[in-house]
Amino acid sequence: PLSPSAMRQIRQEFVMEEAQSQVVQSLGDLSSVVTGFGSLAVEAFNTGLTAQKAGDLIAARTKYEEAIAADASLAPAQIALAQVLLDQGEYAAAIEGADRALELAVNQADALRVKYQALRALGRIEAAEAIGRELERADDAATTARRLYNEGGEAFQVEDHDTALAKFRKAAELDPTLKEAHHAIATLQLARGNYEASAEAAERALSLGSQDVRTVRVLYDAYQALGRTEELAEIAPRLAAVDPEFGGSKLVEQAAEMWNAGQVDKAVELSRLALSIDTGLAKAYYFIGLDQVSRGENDEAKASLQKFIDLAPNDSEAATAKEMLAYLE
Repeated sequence: PLSPSAMRQIRQEFVMEEAQSQVVQSLGDLSSVVTGFGSLAVEAFNTGLTAQKAGDLIAARTKYEEAIAADASLAPAQIALAQVLLDQGEYAAAIEGADRALELAVNQADALRVKYQALRALGRIEAAEAIGRELERADDAATTARRLYNEGGEAFQVEDHDTALAKFRKAAELDPTLKEAHHAIATLQLARGNYEASAEAAERALSLGSQDVRTVRVLYDAYQALGRTEELAEIAPRLAAVDPEFGGSKLVEQAAEMWNAGQVDKAVELSRLALSIDTGLAKAYYFIGLDQVSRGENDEAKASLQKFIDLAPNDSEAATAKEMLAYLE
């Protein structure tokens, strides 16, 4: 289980996004595209649509009701009214409106979506899931994936992590390009200690072009937990470039690991990058100085090692640096 502090930190990861706009997806001005309906019904619908887009749900509802009174077979008005009822919190009425639209056998996805959301709002989860399966068949995969991602975020907010992870996985399966879902999977898997799965999901999110600094940090943390020093050396500069809180000291830690692993070039590269962030990082000068000694760059080495000693005279490596300086004199 996650600690309260971990929960507070991770809770910020998932910003809920609307699966669709407040005005249902298929609705548009009917005046030039619909035939066979009375002009009063069409005019009232279009006025209601304008009001709904402007956020005036009361006026929109009035006009949609007028349109339906003029012609009950005008399916877009039935769907739009159901959406308004949903947005006003009248969930039972929204379900009835969606059912009337479904009886007209048009715009199935929009009507199903309204009914699904209303059922979930009423806590009728089993009935909602049944409609959800219908909605998956009626909707395109990308829209369903976004809906499931949002539901995963909702589950996370109430600390139902199993459901959240299942929703995120299904979203990623339906739309493999949904980088937000891969990021969410990576974050939850990291919190659970499933570091390989976390790294794989984070790598996928980044390969899809994610610019989210949090994804880079998740990948860094997963690599660190796995002890994958070479990958850490690759990802650390990227994290330093996008996360000012990362700091040069983390890069020096990575440099030390790379140095001890015999990967001198990487260690020096990370040390120089660390100094570009913070010139007071003593150990970075030490690694650079040792490398300069090996290259025969004695003057540069003396300057680097002296800087290290000045900044950290009590460091465990200070005596070695002093011996090296005496040798170079």
